[in-house]
Amino acid sequence: MTARCNLRCPYCYSATFSGRGELTFEEARRLIEGAAELRTQQFAFTGGEPLLRSDLFELLRYAVELGLTPHIVTNGILLSESAAQQLARLDIYTIVSVDGASPATHERMRGEGTWKRVHEGIQRLRKAGVEFCTVMTITSYNYGEAAPYLCHAMELGATHAAYIPAIPSGRALRNTWLLPSSDQVLKAAYAIQEAAEETGYYAAIWCSPFLNAFISSDRVFVGGCGRDGLDIDPEGNVLRCDVLDIRITSIRDRSVVDAWREFLAHPLVNELEAPSRLQAPCRTCPHRDSCGGGCVARSLFAFNNLFDPDPLCPIVAEWLQRRSSAEQRNA
Repeated sequence: MTARCNLRCPYCYSATFSGRGELTFEEARRLIEGAAELRTQQFAFTGGEPLLRSDLFELLRYAVELGLTPHIVTNGILLSESAAQQLARLDIYTIVSVDGASPATHERMRGEGTWKRVHEGIQRLRKAGVEFCTVMTITSYNYGEAAPYLCHAMELGATHAAYIPAIPSGRALRNTWLLPSSDQVLKAAYAIQEAAEETGYYAAIWCSPFLNAFISSDRVFVGGCGRDGLDIDPEGNVLRCDVLDIRITSIRDRSVVDAWREFLAHPLVNELEAPSRLQAPCRTCPHRDSCGGGCVARSLFAFNNLFDPDPLCPIVAEWLQRRSSAEQRNA
């Protein structure tokens, strides 16, 4: 909805779109109508901070009236009692960003005083009866709190605990020390799995399809990438991925239905989905069908190439280490 935000998280990929324009209210309504025409299964209102748009609840109401099931992603700071009640009336599932299991860790990422404010917002959601989950961005700083974070989400009354490894885009490109290593993400994933099994609680790890090779618990969902949806920036550009400013088309000068068809037919989209584009070691990996080579944003950052393997994958990291050692021996 917007790139505007009331926080300045040091890894934020939405900062890529800072300072650009936004869809007008009427343009946003047409977007919602197109999504309804396509019978969209999930419809997310994100940012930036979506609660900064004064027309958020009117647009949410319109989406519900057209039969969509929208949800919002928020940093929680602006979750007033009124906002929580409106979310409850519309039955809007809410994803709230909490970046650790302790105030010090969270505030190192999101700023002084934010722990108290976001938890006050969460309590308002609970009081109003809004279903929600919390999401933690895994960084080199907080990966060790992955297991206690799951327990914290459970104590807060969240439906599950969600995680996403920081992605090298936006502000993270200026704070690369925060990007987690392959080993750190794998340690976090194993800790999440163990905590989920011990507590019987559920977790989701986003944008990490390679973890399907390592996670075996039916209590931990591992999500990947793909072309089963449209990521649309605040200006209405359809992107290959919401963390990359690679524009495929726009919904501003064409219908959403036409934009969807154009997206599905686009050469880059299809090339990135083709199994033949996979490089070693992904080409021969038994998990290639479920993983698809991982996150192209990480590939672009590490290798300056969208078609190289995801360096965060432990299998890829080990392969790169072996290749580097071999090159050094042969030098």
